[in-house]
Amino acid sequence: MNFTKYIVGATSLIKLLISKVVLRRNIEFTLFNEIKAHAKIITNGTGTVKLGKSIHLYQGTQIKSNDGAIILIGQHTSFNNGCMIVSREKIDIGSDCSFGPNVMIYDHDHDYKGKNIKEDKYITNKIVIGSNVWVGAGAMILRGSTIGNNVVVGAGTIVKGDIPDNTLVYQKKELQHILI
Repeated sequence: MNFTKYIVGATSLIKLLISKVVLRRNIEFTLFNEIKAHAKIITNGTGTVKLGKSIHLYQGTQIKSNDGAIILIGQHTSFNNGCMIVSREKIDIGSDCSFGPNVMIYDHDHDYKGKNIKEDKYITNKIVIGSNVWVGAGAMILRGSTIGNNVVVGAGTIVKGDIPDNTLVYQKKELQHILI
């Protein structure tokens, strides 16, 4: 019998319970999520993270919901090593998605037009990622983006804008879309 699976499950549950009860973070989850060592879920103020069933967060992945922001992740979704998901407004990720290593998802940019860049002012716009989406290693998904269902985002691609359902998108010199 493979006890490793049970140990990882128990460890993940303990991490989530400590985050929710002891640290008082606004996190909603089911019992069947896998959170590896050095993966973090952070909520600031009234920030919220809601995880569906069977979520996998691998080494170094960080999910951070800032004050007033919300991150929703559907069931059966996995984030490979080093992914970073940071929200100041809203990030909504569907079910059955897979994110390669070092994928970055940000629903905000620094407002560089101010007199002092260190004032921490941001421009925000929600991100919606459909179901059955595969995002390759090192891709970046930026504020205001909507990715449809059944989409493949190639490694290293920077997504800003709308990607329709059933599309393979990759970056050559400029963004390329191929319906699949």
